[in-house]
Amino acid sequence: MHPGRLPLLPYLSTLLILCLILGSRGAAAATLARVHALVVGIGDYHFPDESGADLEFSVNDALAFAEFLQSPAGGAVQPRDLRLRTDSDATASTLAKDLNWVFKKSRDGDVVKIFFSGQAQLWGDEPVLLTGDSRPGSDSRPESTLSLGLLGQLAAKTRAQRVELYLDLARATPAPPARSPQHREKLMRSLQSLDQSLPALFLFVSTRHQQQSLEERSFGAADASPPWPGGGHGAFTFALLRAMSGEADANSDGAVNLAELCMFLPQAVSLLTGGAQEPYHSQNFPADALVGSRGEGWNPGLFDAIVPQPEPLPFSREERSALLKEYGQHMLWIPGGSFQMGTSDGEADEQPVHHVTLSGFWLGENELSQGLFQAVMGRNPSTPQDPAMPMNWVSWFDAVAFCNALSELEHLQPAYEVDGQRVELVEGADGYRLPTEAQWEYAALADQDLRFAGIDGTEGLCEFGNVRDAIFCRSSSQQDCPVTCRDGYFRLAPTASFKPNSWGLFDMTGNVSEWVWDWFAPYVPVDASDPSGPARGVLRCFRGGSWGSPPGGLRLRNRNATDPGDKNDTMGFRLARSP
Repeated sequence: MHPGRLPLLPYLSTLLILCLILGSRGAAAATLARVHALVVGIGDYHFPDESGADLEFSVNDALAFAEFLQSPAGGAVQPRDLRLRTDSDATASTLAKDLNWVFKKSRDGDVVKIFFSGQAQLWGDEPVLLTGDSRPGSDSRPESTLSLGLLGQLAAKTRAQRVELYLDLARATPAPPARSPQHREKLMRSLQSLDQSLPALFLFVSTRHQQQSLEERSFGAADASPPWPGGGHGAFTFALLRAMSGEADANSDGAVNLAELCMFLPQAVSLLTGGAQEPYHSQNFPADALVGSRGEGWNPGLFDAIVPQPEPLPFSREERSALLKEYGQHMLWIPGGSFQMGTSDGEADEQPVHHVTLSGFWLGENELSQGLFQAVMGRNPSTPQDPAMPMNWVSWFDAVAFCNALSELEHLQPAYEVDGQRVELVEGADGYRLPTEAQWEYAALADQDLRFAGIDGTEGLCEFGNVRDAIFCRSSSQQDCPVTCRDGYFRLAPTASFKPNSWGLFDMTGNVSEWVWDWFAPYVPVDASDPSGPARGVLRCFRGGSWGSPPGGLRLRNRNATDPGDKNDTMGFRLARSP
């Protein structure tokens, strides 16, 4: 990822919501609801060995958040309605009592805000917060933790109109089970499950899958404005406070609502951390709910580049026509047939092998180019920017929006009905869409039982795809480099730069990973015809691996999934169409 170079427009859903909000430009800011809050910061965990490390600025995070809540910008929360706990004062029993207190005080129309800066752990399938009296051992459960299940139980019964939970988590790894990316991913999925099970709960977590939060003294230094106490914060908390204090106010009405916060914060944190960290937030929320306003000490300018501005088309109609002509998508007919989907030799989520029959369909000869995306959408969030390169820095929602836009441009029936975060496939539509996971795997295999597109082994793989090769390993100081050939590119390569598979499809292995339609779920061990995945889910699938993927991630049967709002420099997509 590239420090300071971020997509200009964030998640599609929040932008759609904002279109409604921006219509009231200049309106007076509404009054913040009455707030009851619990604010916690723990940095001193007394780890008995080198399995974890204390956090330097967690207490600063909590002090600053509490100060913000008590300021006019944060709603002038009264001391009687706020509990602040730090380090040894934040024991498991104390926090459990505080949670009961904050929910019990809440009445109809009130808002509960819970802020926690510290560490979390997953014990079994249960996410827990490590408290001030936790004593993690190298292999045993901490003596005391705070179960997020308890919070969920209280949130399910509350009379408050909304519960906001802000978690700045795990800037140091607490115990051996949390060292692995798989553990952190399970923790995030448990948090997302909690989020989705409680309609009144709005969740913001400092990182997504397989990331760790960062903290630095320069985040919120003493000479910063506002001058939050102590100097030094987590990147998430620092950006959160800046956002709520007015910098996320996209429509200049003096207030910050949840839609504006969700639009602003992921990019602000990514900018601070050079793309190494991006927060997760709830997908469903009351967009116009206020979370802050421009208060005293607000100093615009730190994140000016993130606040969205109308983007004029950067070219004339003639230039657009030229881009469409040069980079227009060539679609190949993929004949219908049957194949064995999955493998018994791979990861658990690639099993069981099951028989799938597919009708014929159209599929893009190559990954969608930046030139075509720019011609249709009038912008290009990719890095680096080159019209011949495949798109990256696009979320699943961005891909859906493009499919509909191109369909309308070519007078086809759009394949998707979009309502905020809800996206439904329109039956019988002839417009562009994403392939299903089954269609992608079928087309990538091209009637051959190969590990990669067009080849079975890693020797010679560089002829068929842009992969993590010897050039990548040497340039990025990677020690693990099982692919010893050279493909000629460090990161992105122009589309169709390598040999196609036997059906004429380019880049089915490597270059950028490709979004597909399906929600992620375990395979069902039954024969299927034209499957399109489960009706609901949390994560959307992507396939094919990228220029940074090791051989295991490049296998054609390998499955991956992430939040549909995720975007980075390894993610793109390929178009499909029904006959």
